[in-house]
Amino acid sequence: MDETRIAVIPENTREDLIVRLCEMHGKPMVNLRVFAANANGDLVPTKKGIAVRPELLDEVIKALQAAMVSAKAGGLLL
Repeated sequence: MDETRIAVIPENTREDLIVRLCEMHGKPMVNLRVFAANANGDLVPTKKGIAVRPELLDEVIKALQAAMVSAKAGGLLL
């Protein structure tokens, strides 16, 4: 399976959150990982992130949507 980059979300001037479909240990995964610029300015993966099985995406998305509702209700988001 080739890696498929889904999204690049800038976190700050040195780090991006990259969402990608990839294979880990022979199994397809959805990987959300922080990439940071190295000394050469190239983005390299860090240990910060998670990998989930594709069949868990519906549950993860529902949980993230619930987190957004809670964050808005708590005044963390406008």
